[in-house]
Amino acid sequence: LPQRRFFVMLWVMKPLTMFITGVPGSGKSSIAKHLQDKLGVSFKLYDLDQRGVPDNVDISWRANETKYWEGRGEENAKQGIGTVVLGFTLPEEARKSSQFILLDLNAEALSKRLETRYEKPSEVQELKRMTGQTPEQSIESQISALPWLRGKCQVANSYIIDTSDLDIEQIAQQVSEYIKTITE
Repeated sequence: LPQRRFFVMLWVMKPLTMFITGVPGSGKSSIAKHLQDKLGVSFKLYDLDQRGVPDNVDISWRANETKYWEGRGEENAKQGIGTVVLGFTLPEEARKSSQFILLDLNAEALSKRLETRYEKPSEVQELKRMTGQTPEQSIESQISALPWLRGKCQVANSYIIDTSDLDIEQIAQQVSEYIKTITE
């Protein structure tokens, strides 16, 4: 009988680096705990700005932080752990291997969320330190950024979730379901 060789292909998903982006008020930081609970120990979650945000933050800071967290993602991948980074960053600032989810929303929902965010003087002062803007200027700026960011994420084929009418638990559920579909 002729000798037969059988080859078995084993496909293993490489742990990935996932960025969850959106304008301030879209729900990124708010979903962190819920998302970590849903993803479990196979993923580590980070906030893009957890290492600190300088005064009058600029584009180069964000791009550098994106690269830093991609490096952390590579370290985690060596241990078989995926990485999720929550924060405003752009697909064009990341490697093509990084995945993006956009937490999108409409202008009315964004305005309501941001108005409640800046109720305390300390929050207004921190906004002014980081961006140089008043709450009103920041809200207007973020509303005008919505279609711009949406367009960038569409071009990059990012997964987009409309969070306008969702609560934090629902947003975390949709994000976790998407992450699981691309990693299983």
